[in-house]
Amino acid sequence: MNLLDISRRQLLYELYESKKMIYRILNLPAEAQSLVSMSISPFLSLLCDGIDNLFSEENSKLSESLGLIDEVSFTKLMSRNRASIKLLTDKKISNAIKIIDKQLLSFNNALTKDYNILQKCYVSIFGQPGLGVYFYKGAAFANTSQLSIYQDMFRKMTNNDITDSRLGPIIRNFSEIQSSYINSFASQIEGNLMPKIESKKCKVNIIDSNFLEKDFIFSNEAKRNVFMSSDDKNSTLYLFNLKCQLSFSLNIIPLIIEKNHALRFRIEMIVYYQSVKTIEFLIKNNKFPLNNTNKEIIDNVLIDFNSIFLNNNLRSNIYHYRFSEDNAQMEMTNDFFISMVEFQTQQNFNDIFNIIENDMEKLIEVLDEITSLI
Repeated sequence: MNLLDISRRQLLYELYESKKMIYRILNLPAEAQSLVSMSISPFLSLLCDGIDNLFSEENSKLSESLGLIDEVSFTKLMSRNRASIKLLTDKKISNAIKIIDKQLLSFNNALTKDYNILQKCYVSIFGQPGLGVYFYKGAAFANTSQLSIYQDMFRKMTNNDITDSRLGPIIRNFSEIQSSYINSFASQIEGNLMPKIESKKCKVNIIDSNFLEKDFIFSNEAKRNVFMSSDDKNSTLYLFNLKCQLSFSLNIIPLIIEKNHALRFRIEMIVYYQSVKTIEFLIKNNKFPLNNTNKEIIDNVLIDFNSIFLNNNLRSNIYHYRFSEDNAQMEMTNDFFISMVEFQTQQNFNDIFNIIENDMEKLIEVLDEITSLI
């Protein structure tokens, strides 16, 4: 079997699991369904991009046949949605913070644009909550700033007006096409190489009462009631977004994806990679506050990180479904993804993944201290 065939088989295997994951999300209570689906959307776009790269003809992408959403191609929106996994970390830190600040200002203006005189007076006295934080069993896993980055490409279609009646249908249409595109390829192995999926059996033990939402005043400095111990609220929110993505990956991904499945491993490894590279970049630019204890923790995480990712193509292989050419030399096991990771790192997969999850827990503890909400 050549590398293209192996890559396609691996993608189909993860598409099959992602179809079960989508059913698990659809079977959640309404509020939980909404919160989880928003956070998982960029990773579904990663799968859609994999289909385009592995099954398209040379001069066109398969997704281009899926048409337009409010005059914008699904292909373009999917690509931008996929890129939002990086949470602006591929931009200069100063530019990224400006983008976050602009998004929250736009959100705040949309909330208050139709206020009457009494409402505006109330806001001037008491402030206007502009940052919503979502908790799962007490752990913050998402916030409106982070989710606005995931949905930036949709809001731009309404000139950043979150009250525009088109926004909801645009996001729903995109999600429906995403799921349909995934299903069309998952069906190639469903009931053939893999058992038929029964949607009613795809359930997880998540209930609405597991979730809590709190609103905070962020944009109004005089009335601000969040990140009070921070001198730079914008940089702190940037780090808080990172912390929420780590928390979602550790606390919710294992509930909606089978624990020992490559799709779960891939998502957690991507979040780990992106988080450590971001923190490393911030430290080099003196934008990451460190006391002696946290410095030792981060230094050890960086040692672990380099032992896994340095001098190999692992990063490319977790972000893309086409295996790099050097994997032609790897020894195949029943799980191509695990074979690839062990070949690239020359280490045992279970040892690597344990290190990654332990390091993610440590990063959350450090970020919790820096981004304390009260």
